Amino acid sequence: MIKIDKRYIILFIFYLIIITIFKYIKNTFYRFLLTTLLALLLLYVFKIYKKKILIYLLLTFFAILTEIIFIKYFNKTWYYYKKEFFVIPYWLIPLWFCAIVFIIEIYKILTKS
Repeated sequence: MIKIDKRYIILFIFYLIIITIFKYIKNTFYRFLLTTLLALLLLYVFKIYKKKILIYLLLTFFAILTEIIFIKYFNKTWYYYKKEFFVIPYWLIPLWFCAIVFIIEIYKILTKS
């Protein structure tokens, strides 16, 4: 029988929750609130503590900054219809944080095997 690391299942469940949030919830404030709660839950589930949180937040900041630069200064890039924070919606901040947690956790799983 194939043994699947439980972290894969947890990440997949979180991924499905994010997809569900953005499929069925159109209000940007509720999207922001729910993705922020999900990001906090990810911190708890994967036991990400103070020093590492700063690194995750720094990576999130650079991801958001890069997206702002691309949207604002490059032609024919993506576009957000509702811009609340510079040229991006504010729900993108916790969403980037979740994405970074996903990437790092998948990396940890793959390098441990």
